[in-house]
Amino acid sequence: MKPLIAVYRTIFPAASEAFLVEQVRHLRRVEPIVVTRNGIAQMPAGLNCAVIAPPGHKWRKHWFTATRSASLFLAALQGRRPQLIHAHFGPDAVMALPAARRLNVPLVVTYHGYDAMFSDRQMLSDLVPTQWHYVLGRRQLMREAACILVVSDFLRRQLIARGFDEHRVRVHHIGVDTDLFKPPGDGGADRLAQGRYVLNVARHVDVKGISVLLRAWRKVADRHPDAQLLQVGSGPLTESLLQLCNELGLGQSVRFLGAQAHSRVIDLMQHASAVVLCSLTPPSGQQEALGIVLNEASACGVPVIGSRNGGIPEAIVDGETGFVVPENDCEALTARLCELWQAPVKARAMGLKGREFVLKHFNIRVQSTHLEDIYLQLIQAGSHDRAMRVASKS
Repeated sequence: MKPLIAVYRTIFPAASEAFLVEQVRHLRRVEPIVVTRNGIAQMPAGLNCAVIAPPGHKWRKHWFTATRSASLFLAALQGRRPQLIHAHFGPDAVMALPAARRLNVPLVVTYHGYDAMFSDRQMLSDLVPTQWHYVLGRRQLMREAACILVVSDFLRRQLIARGFDEHRVRVHHIGVDTDLFKPPGDGGADRLAQGRYVLNVARHVDVKGISVLLRAWRKVADRHPDAQLLQVGSGPLTESLLQLCNELGLGQSVRFLGAQAHSRVIDLMQHASAVVLCSLTPPSGQQEALGIVLNEASACGVPVIGSRNGGIPEAIVDGETGFVVPENDCEALTARLCELWQAPVKARAMGLKGREFVLKHFNIRVQSTHLEDIYLQLIQAGSHDRAMRVASKS
């Protein structure tokens, strides 16, 4: 019988967190059940999910948010008892900590970005109760979490700088489904044809640096009138980005496609000449944890360009699978965009190296196997500890 693993996320599935859904889907040696405080109306097909506050029980949501009630967490499981809880994001781990303590099972936490970077003041100023709990309960989490995972070396350094034990924080990449993200049937040969485009997939928020990309694209378009930039995403800065696009006179050179279905994004990636993510550090100090969109693009055999921001350089072999440019540097970004645009054969070769890189370091099947190894080791160690405690009392 496979061990039951409870995967906790306060809101599930978030549109921007498809990587969590894919990680759960690729677990084979354990039986995962997703526990969420309040699930989105359309749950992913094929996943076993337990909702703490189902429709018509809003009081459960508010009570759990206020108290982190282990009883409500366990009630959602309807009698099933997981042997380990894996919470994603630091605040979620603090919310799940009472349930892990009640069950006497290991708690694994994965840090994904802001939770490892924001100061206590930033956490508290957002007026999000789960973040308040995190500020108050972080030291307890540091002591009691059985395993602390991060998605990049950059985040590992961030946590260590905040007092986490360097021996307990380990890097684990969620990975990319390389059977889903793969070169198109023609191997990408059509990228050499007319009508090529560069793709940017990013939320419309300041950290994504889309305004920098638009200013660089103005110079690219001057040199290459046939070049086209496609942008996929939405967010609070949409109107200001559209206005900037008009001010720069980019016209038909840039197309904002809005949010797109997962399948459509894959298709756009597969046929792009390059994928770019030029994130920058905003006043909040937030940076990219890794930039998984670059891994996805590389898996599709597409060359990538990323800024030297947070963990982005870990997703690129500079000069081989793509280019790393200084953040907020329009000139450097323009030069690299033009270089890839002018040399499509070289770009295609870099893309193929990128796929090899992802297959070796970011293959979700390999990474999921590593994660299951962690689960099973912790479960076995926990069972041994409990047996020793029982023996000592007898």
